[in-house]
Amino acid sequence: MASDLENAVRAGATALQAGDHAAARTHFERVIRAGAANIQIWLLQAAACQAAGDAIGEEEALDGALSLDPANLRALVSKGDRRDAAGDTRGAASFYDKAIKLGQGMQVPPSLASELDRAAARSRALAESYGEQLERADKSICSSRPPFIIPSCRSANITSETNLSG
Repeated sequence: MASDLENAVRAGATALQAGDHAAARTHFERVIRAGAANIQIWLLQAAACQAAGDAIGEEEALDGALSLDPANLRALVSKGDRRDAAGDTRGAASFYDKAIKLGQGMQVPPSLASELDRAAARSRALAESYGEQLERADKSICSSRPPFIIPSCRSANITSETNLSG
Protein backbone atom coordinates (compact mmCIF):
# COMPACT_ATOMS: atom_id res chain seq x y z
CA MET A 1 0.00 0.00 0.00
CA ALA A 2 2.80 2.45 0.85
CA SER A 3 4.43 2.05 -2.55
CA ASP A 4 1.01 2.52 -4.15
CA LEU A 5 0.63 5.87 -2.35
CA GLU A 6 4.22 6.81 -3.16
CA ASN A 7 3.42 6.16 -6.82
CA ALA A 8 0.33 8.38 -6.50
CA VAL A 9 2.48 11.19 -5.07
CA ARG A 10 5.01 10.85 -7.88
CA ALA A 11 2.28 10.70 -10.51
CA GLY A 12 0.60 13.76 -8.96
CA ALA A 13 3.83 15.76 -8.94
CA THR A 14 4.56 14.77 -12.54
CA ALA A 15 1.03 15.72 -13.62
CA LEU A 16 1.29 19.07 -11.81
CA GLN A 17 4.59 19.86 -13.53
CA ALA A 18 3.07 18.90 -16.88
CA GLY A 19 0.11 21.21 -16.31
CA ASP A 20 -2.42 18.39 -15.96
CA HIS A 21 -4.06 19.84 -12.87
CA ALA A 22 -7.05 17.51 -12.87
CA ALA A 23 -4.83 14.42 -12.86
CA ALA A 24 -2.60 15.94 -10.17
CA ARG A 25 -5.61 16.59 -7.96
CA THR A 26 -6.89 13.05 -8.46
CA HIS A 27 -3.56 11.57 -7.39
CA PHE A 28 -3.16 13.85 -4.37
CA GLU A 29 -6.78 13.27 -3.31
CA ARG A 30 -6.08 9.56 -3.27
CA VAL A 31 -3.25 10.09 -0.79
CA ILE A 32 -5.39 12.46 1.26
CA ARG A 33 -8.34 10.02 1.38
CA ALA A 34 -5.94 7.31 2.57
CA GLY A 35 -5.01 9.53 5.52
CA ALA A 36 -1.38 9.60 4.43
CA ALA A 37 -1.08 13.27 3.45
CA ASN A 38 1.74 15.28 4.97
CA ILE A 39 2.07 19.03 4.67
CA GLN A 40 3.76 18.78 1.27
CA ILE A 41 0.87 16.78 -0.18
CA TRP A 42 -1.61 19.38 1.10
CA LEU A 43 0.48 22.21 -0.40
CA LEU A 44 0.76 20.36 -3.72
CA GLN A 45 -3.01 19.82 -3.69
CA ALA A 46 -3.50 23.55 -2.99
CA ALA A 47 -1.22 24.40 -5.93
CA ALA A 48 -3.12 22.03 -8.22
CA CYS A 49 -6.46 23.49 -7.14
CA GLN A 50 -5.19 27.05 -7.60
CA ALA A 51 -3.89 26.27 -11.08
CA ALA A 52 -7.25 24.69 -11.94
CA GLY A 53 -9.11 27.76 -10.69
CA ASP A 54 -10.78 25.90 -7.81
CA ALA A 55 -10.71 28.46 -4.99
CA ILE A 56 -12.75 26.29 -2.62
CA GLY A 57 -10.51 23.26 -3.17
CA GLU A 58 -7.42 25.41 -2.74
CA GLU A 59 -8.66 26.81 0.56
CA GLU A 60 -9.61 23.34 1.81
CA ALA A 61 -6.13 22.08 0.97
CA LEU A 62 -4.54 25.06 2.73
CA ASP A 63 -6.71 24.36 5.77
CA GLY A 64 -5.45 20.77 5.67
CA ALA A 65 -1.85 21.99 5.57
CA LEU A 66 -2.40 24.42 8.44
CA SER A 67 -4.10 21.73 10.51
CA LEU A 68 -0.83 19.78 10.35
CA ASP A 69 1.46 22.79 10.79
CA PRO A 70 -0.22 26.05 11.88
CA ALA A 71 3.13 27.86 11.59
CA ASN A 72 3.93 26.88 8.00
CA LEU A 73 4.92 30.16 6.38
CA ARG A 74 4.05 29.19 2.82
CA ALA A 75 0.61 27.91 3.84
CA LEU A 76 -0.06 31.06 5.89
CA VAL A 77 0.86 33.39 3.02
CA SER A 78 -1.20 31.32 0.58
CA LYS A 79 -4.16 31.33 2.96
CA GLY A 80 -3.81 35.11 3.21
CA ASP A 81 -3.85 35.32 -0.58
CA ARG A 82 -6.96 33.14 -0.73
CA ARG A 83 -8.77 35.24 1.90
CA ASP A 84 -7.72 38.43 0.10
CA ALA A 85 -9.06 37.12 -3.22
CA ALA A 86 -12.33 36.23 -1.47
CA GLY A 87 -12.66 39.82 -0.23
CA ASP A 88 -11.92 38.97 3.41
CA THR A 89 -9.33 41.68 3.95
CA ARG A 90 -9.23 41.34 7.73
CA GLY A 91 -8.73 37.58 7.44
CA ALA A 92 -6.06 38.09 4.80
CA ALA A 93 -4.18 40.58 6.96
CA SER A 94 -4.37 38.20 9.91
CA PHE A 95 -2.77 35.35 7.97
CA TYR A 96 -0.15 37.64 6.43
CA ASP A 97 0.72 39.16 9.80
CA LYS A 98 1.08 35.76 11.42
CA ALA A 99 3.43 34.60 8.64
CA ILE A 100 5.48 37.80 8.88
CA LYS A 101 5.75 37.55 12.66
CA LEU A 102 6.76 33.88 12.57
CA GLY A 103 9.21 34.47 9.73
CA GLN A 104 11.10 37.31 11.43
CA GLY A 105 14.71 36.33 12.01
CA MET A 106 14.32 32.99 10.23
CA GLN A 107 16.56 31.89 7.40
CA VAL A 108 14.14 31.10 4.57
CA PRO A 109 14.69 30.27 0.90
CA PRO A 110 14.78 33.32 -1.38
CA SER A 111 11.43 32.45 -2.98
CA LEU A 112 9.75 32.33 0.42
CA ALA A 113 11.51 35.53 1.51
CA SER A 114 10.04 37.33 -1.51
CA GLU A 115 6.60 35.91 -0.67
CA LEU A 116 6.94 37.22 2.89
CA ASP A 117 7.98 40.64 1.55
CA ARG A 118 4.97 40.65 -0.75
CA ALA A 119 2.69 39.60 2.14
CA ALA A 120 4.09 42.39 4.33
CA ALA A 121 3.45 44.97 1.60
CA ARG A 122 -0.07 43.67 1.04
CA SER A 123 -0.79 43.63 4.78
CA ARG A 124 0.29 47.29 5.04
CA ALA A 125 -1.92 48.19 2.08
CA LEU A 126 -4.88 46.38 3.62
CA ALA A 127 -4.34 48.13 6.96
CA GLU A 128 -4.19 51.54 5.26
CA SER A 129 -7.32 50.78 3.26
CA TYR A 130 -9.16 49.60 6.37
CA GLY A 131 -8.14 52.76 8.24
CA GLU A 132 -9.41 54.90 5.37
CA GLN A 133 -12.70 53.00 5.34
CA LEU A 134 -13.16 53.61 9.06
CA GLU A 135 -12.37 57.30 8.66
CA ARG A 136 -14.90 57.65 5.83
CA ALA A 137 -17.52 55.81 7.86
CA ASP A 138 -16.92 58.06 10.88
CA LYS A 139 -17.25 61.19 8.74
CA SER A 140 -20.42 59.88 7.14
CA ILE A 141 -22.00 59.00 10.47
CA CYS A 142 -20.97 62.25 12.15
CA SER A 143 -22.22 64.41 9.28
CA SER A 144 -25.65 62.79 9.29
CA ARG A 145 -26.42 62.86 13.03
CA PRO A 146 -26.33 65.47 15.77
CA PRO A 147 -23.12 65.17 17.84
CA PHE A 148 -24.96 64.64 21.13
CA ILE A 149 -26.24 61.28 19.81
CA ILE A 150 -22.82 59.82 18.98
CA PRO A 151 -20.12 60.70 21.53
CA SER A 152 -17.25 60.17 19.10
CA CYS A 153 -18.67 62.92 16.91
CA ARG A 154 -18.64 65.52 19.70
CA SER A 155 -15.04 66.55 19.25
CA ALA A 156 -15.51 66.71 15.49
CA ASN A 157 -18.51 68.99 15.71
CA ILE A 158 -18.36 71.12 18.86
CA THR A 159 -19.95 74.15 17.19
CA SER A 160 -23.10 72.22 16.29
CA GLU A 161 -23.32 70.85 19.80
CA THR A 162 -22.96 74.34 21.21
CA ASN A 163 -25.60 75.71 18.83
CA LEU A 164 -28.04 72.91 19.69
CA SER A 165 -27.72 73.48 23.42
CA GLY A 166 -27.50 77.28 23.26
